[in-house]
Amino acid sequence: MLALIVASTSCNPNYYQTISTENFLVDGWYVFDDFKYQGPISNGLPNGEGTVEYNNGVVVTGNFVDGVLNDSDAAYTLPEVGTINGSVVNGKLVSGKIQYLSGDVYLGSLNAFKPDGKGTYIKGDKQIFEGDFSGGNITNGQVFDVATGSTIVGNFSSWKPDGEVIEYNSAGKASGRIYSAGTDQTKTQLQQRAAANVELKNQAELSKIDGQVDQLERKKNEDLSRLEEEKNRLEEKAGEIYDLCACRVLKGCLDAISSGYTSYRYKDYYEEYGLLSPYGQGTPGYLSGITVYLPIGSSSAEVIESFQNEIAIMEECLAWKKDMENYEQLNKEKIQNLVAKSGQIAKKAEAEIKAAKQRKQDAITRQQNEMTKRVAEENKKLAKELADRANAAKAKRDEYCKKYPDCCLSSAAIARLKASKSYSPCGSAQ
Repeated sequence: MLALIVASTSCNPNYYQTISTENFLVDGWYVFDDFKYQGPISNGLPNGEGTVEYNNGVVVTGNFVDGVLNDSDAAYTLPEVGTINGSVVNGKLVSGKIQYLSGDVYLGSLNAFKPDGKGTYIKGDKQIFEGDFSGGNITNGQVFDVATGSTIVGNFSSWKPDGEVIEYNSAGKASGRIYSAGTDQTKTQLQQRAAANVELKNQAELSKIDGQVDQLERKKNEDLSRLEEEKNRLEEKAGEIYDLCACRVLKGCLDAISSGYTSYRYKDYYEEYGLLSPYGQGTPGYLSGITVYLPIGSSSAEVIESFQNEIAIMEECLAWKKDMENYEQLNKEKIQNLVAKSGQIAKKAEAEIKAAKQRKQDAITRQQNEMTKRVAEENKKLAKELADRANAAKAKRDEYCKKYPDCCLSSAAIARLKASKSYSPCGSAQ
């Protein structure tokens, strides 16, 4: 591709004002700062067939009118690029033929010395590109492959088919294809489009199963939490009774007398106050050793009431002490039953959750199998639509090629186009 822009000689102000044979004529050339001109002069300006040679090696030959190049067949030589013959309007090259040093040839519209607009580009003797160009690259049109005799019509990116195209083989059979950066991705693209068009069915079924799983999980946790609370309550109650009675019966508590209180011992006062004799209870030593602490100056009634309360507790604790081992065993069995019940509930719940999850997996597998079938059907439908578009394009192309045979690309078109100096945009009508 051409990378440089040749400035018109009309852009140099000295070109108009100071050109003269006395000051600038050197070996038949009128010399300026960055170029020199050879040709006829009229009114101090180039007029007629002349040549401009720039210091960078670019040479332009054509017809000048009042210092400005206007020619339907001007000739350019550009170092490291090649030669151009084309139409120049008011100093701007608008169309023509580029003969690249690589052997490539381009015929068509130009902008800044690059293919731009309608044109044909011949890459050696291998490919012919015809269509719309922009900035030196083809964007839309067709490419003819000399080796295979096939033609691809559609969009292009970096000289490669890109997007949905129509491909004609050497026998003229058409097929719809989908390319990505020059690579045939038809199968993959159709599969992706089909999958995008098909949504997973029965999502409500899967959501319902998820709800069932959540409900089972929640119930299991609630049941286990309730049993755990009951177990903790039993253990706490057992601990409270033990702490209370062990203090009184087993004498594990400490006596403490605070200032302002006095102690009353049962063995010293029970007869005086008419209290129930502890003897005959089987544990006279424990009961006779009862001590209560009351504020100094408490009445006899208060002392009697305190002793009676303490005796009631002691009698309860004595009964507990007698049956303590049986109670502990009963409490232990209750707790063990709760633990066993918790395990049974957890096991049953886990089995139900596992079954629900399996139902979901079975539903997913079933739906995926159904989806695979629907995707295959959608894929077939899209492929048919692509083939129908290709056949419609072929019918239109066949009709056009029959009417304008010289405009359909073929290997014979290479010599015809290379010999041409102008371009007829045949491809635009296809």
